Amino acid sequence: THQEERLDMSWYSEYNMTSWSYSHYSLALQCLRKYKLVCVDKLEPEGLESSDLGFGTALHAGINDVLAGVDAISTFTLHWQALEGTMSYTRYNHEALGSMGVEFLRKFEKLHAKKYIVQKAEQRIYSSYKGVKIEGTPDFIGLYEGRPSLRDYKTSSTNYAKEKIPSSLQLNLYAYLAQKELGFTPETLGYDVFNKGLGSIQHLTRDFSEKIMLTHLHAMLDYIEMMDKQKTYPKNVNNFMAYNKPCDFFNICFPKEEK
Repeated sequence: THQEERLDMSWYSEYNMTSWSYSHYSLALQCLRKYKLVCVDKLEPEGLESSDLGFGTALHAGINDVLAGVDAISTFTLHWQALEGTMSYTRYNHEALGSMGVEFLRKFEKLHAKKYIVQKAEQRIYSSYKGVKIEGTPDFIGLYEGRPSLRDYKTSSTNYAKEKIPSSLQLNLYAYLAQKELGFTPETLGYDVFNKGLGSIQHLTRDFSEKIMLTHLHAMLDYIEMMDKQKTYPKNVNNFMAYNKPCDFFNICFPKEEK
């Protein structure tokens, strides 16, 4: 049970940490040493940015323009052209992803945009939970199908499982931020998944639960308290990243003599 008194988070200053976002926390769950290298030491992997990330960023800009009633195709195309030559590609090349983004935006505008009434889009929100500073950027705050909703846009090669929303710390963290700082309490939370494999748009929506939101926030706080008590970054406290599983920071996280 968490008390309301402020936690001793003095180690934030020592490591130049200011606030927890969903991406920082999920990285810490994967591997604490990798978290330190990325979020504290500010190291970046060598090589080109993933086209998945670049495509998601460009598509987000286009979706926002669709909902704002401006030329989304031009926005996406200009953004995507500017990224050419700066990314690494896997399944789809630059031209294929560009065509896919245009088709997604046309389909979204024609079939889905009328379901959304935007109040806030991509606004960074800062707050705290029981002494721990947190922050996040919800993609969409407003009305979805006539109900107050908080939603996040995703690009993926597959559809999401239906049970993903109640178990999503990301959406529940955003809900807390919106509730506390903007006075906005959603009735629903949702993901809009732009499936590159099928060329389809999946909408997942669940009723918002205050109880589930607090359960997620308490679990996050438990983990941060554990880190604070250790005063260090163990190489891998939860064995998520097996020693034979590659990642961008694998050789930095686990020197040869430790493998």
